[in-house]
Amino acid sequence: EDPKVKLTLEPNDALVKVGVSIFIEDNGPGIPPLERENVFERGYRGSAVKNRISGDGIGLAVCRELISRMGGVVEILDRGPGMLGGATFCITLFRNPNTSLKQPSGAQIT
Repeated sequence: EDPKVKLTLEPNDALVKVGVSIFIEDNGPGIPPLERENVFERGYRGSAVKNRISGDGIGLAVCRELISRMGGVVEILDRGPGMLGGATFCITLFRNPNTSLKQPSGAQIT
């Protein structure tokens, strides 16, 4: 099967700070529950990709650090809205209460 990645954005009213949740999911091998604690550690490579895909195991560590610096969180979910069956990550970003939400000119939200 061809690789697929789905990106879904949803408004989020959690913790009274209106923001957005971004779901990133794929149809790959997924992440076994016992490995989920480690995937955000720098240098960690999961068993499903260790011998099949090249890399240094820093991508998710960098992702978590950047999201954290923006006041957000990133987590692994059991299942995403697209039901692709692979790994699903949710990034939640919160709006700064001192800013207003404006839709960019020409942008469509569906």
